Amino acid sequence: MIDGSLVVSGTGIIHVEPLQRLAEVTGSVGIERNPQLVNLDGFFSLRSVGKSLDVKGSTGLRSLTELYKVRTVSDHLVVFRNSQLETLRALRRLQSVGEAIYIRENTVLSDSVITVFRDTMIVHGFRGQFTSIDNGR
Repeated sequence: MIDGSLVVSGTGIIHVEPLQRLAEVTGSVGIERNPQLVNLDGFFSLRSVGKSLDVKGSTGLRSLTELYKVRTVSDHLVVFRNSQLETLRALRRLQSVGEAIYIRENTVLSDSVITVFRDTMIVHGFRGQFTSIDNGR
């Protein structure tokens, strides 16, 4: 557990396996500006985020598969400018996002994938703001 926030950011980061036992972060998790990061293997144990979960500008990511155990994000979920991101399938297991979901400028992520994700979140009881702007196909 991390009592506070965690930011993973840097052009030289190629893996995050040292975080593989991390199950909870009481603050925010930011995965930001990591062009060489192609997977999130170190996050496969993460279950709960106490504030926001942001995945931004990680242009090598094609999926968020390793976030499949995350059940709770207390504030915001932000998926922004991940130019190779093709799917949100792993995030469909989320049970709760407290405030808002923002999915913006992911140039490959299709509207149909986003619609399935949005509908799944609504079924799980999400009633917050859902924004999807300038995504792919």
